[in-house]
Amino acid sequence: MEASTSSAISVDEELVAPDVYDFIIIDGGVLIHSLPGTTVQGKTFDSYFDKVFCPRVRHDLKRSTRVDIVWDQYRALTIKGGTREKRGTGIRQRICGTAKIPGNWQNFLANIDNKKELFSFLSRKITEEHFPDEKNVYITAGDQVHHVGNSPPMDQCNHEEADTRVLVHLLHALQSSSLGMVYTGDTDVVVILLSNFHRIKALNPAAEIWISFKAGKTTRMISLNTIATNLGTTTCKAMALFHAFTGSDSTSSFKFKGKRSCCTLMHEVPSLMEQFATIVDTPFQTSPRLKEVATNFVCRLYSNESNEVNDVDLVRMKLFSLKTRDVERIPPTSDAWINISKGVSSKRASGQQPTCPCCLSTTQLTMGGRKMTASCFPFGPRCPSPRMCSTWL
Repeated sequence: MEASTSSAISVDEELVAPDVYDFIIIDGGVLIHSLPGTTVQGKTFDSYFDKVFCPRVRHDLKRSTRVDIVWDQYRALTIKGGTREKRGTGIRQRICGTAKIPGNWQNFLANIDNKKELFSFLSRKITEEHFPDEKNVYITAGDQVHHVGNSPPMDQCNHEEADTRVLVHLLHALQSSSLGMVYTGDTDVVVILLSNFHRIKALNPAAEIWISFKAGKTTRMISLNTIATNLGTTTCKAMALFHAFTGSDSTSSFKFKGKRSCCTLMHEVPSLMEQFATIVDTPFQTSPRLKEVATNFVCRLYSNESNEVNDVDLVRMKLFSLKTRDVERIPPTSDAWINISKGVSSKRASGQQPTCPCCLSTTQLTMGGRKMTASCFPFGPRCPSPRMCSTWL
């Protein structure tokens, strides 16, 4: 899904990215996977920090005045629990400066407790480093943001995902600078930044954002400004809701219908993006027009002959009657996808409010393969409070 989404967004390959930036924001999880501990295999975690992690931070500081490193938080009650279970679990290993680096780095990172302890270890070690006076390093540690340098500190923030927290750091950096780069390998980050691009420009009209997108062993430089200009304000504002509607970590996707197919059809049904953009402007308020347009989108997604049909169940019946069609390739029932669309609408746009179990309907939790129901949250999980984060999105 990640690769399909990124490839579905047009990118101008002729653009040349700058060599120097005002700030660089790094998705810590992606960085750790790209800096394997096997480069210092047989050594200690202190050696990993001194020879691998810290040199990377200092390298980025040579081409910028500020570097932000943002980690994910791993909580017991989370909507992404099922997704993380599917990724497997590695062997638990205690982490301290003198502990040996494991031989299988990817297996080590597959254990959530290992990552939590590693992130905490690296955050603490960074704060003990000394950097030039004009340089600043911000690194998250749970809800806190540790800061080394002379710039103003950041308030604590209880976003669980680095996806949305990257935006928080971006908006903070844009208060005093304009040219920045975001290093990530997660399509969700790109979608969230596009969805909030109008907020970015409102805060700093001179903002120029580049994305260093790592996919496998390759890294592409993408101009966020160029993509946003090509898509237009309406499509950008609706992008996060469209991404959730067609399948994300916490919402079900249309089986056998990838992001490329959905994005292609998106341009043929512009009214869908207009309705999603309206939800962003007036959160939690949906209209009958949205249901009509979304229904037509689902019908056209599964049948080329249903351009004027707005009855998903009728399309299901027609496709089911064709013996040559796989029964699993028919669209979901109207009740199923409408429940999902309601949940997607209630979440507003990603980046405005972090993904939270209480923002999702029970139908979503059970349909998304997460094996979670409302009873899994007997204490009523709360959305992150504005008091916990001054940059409430």
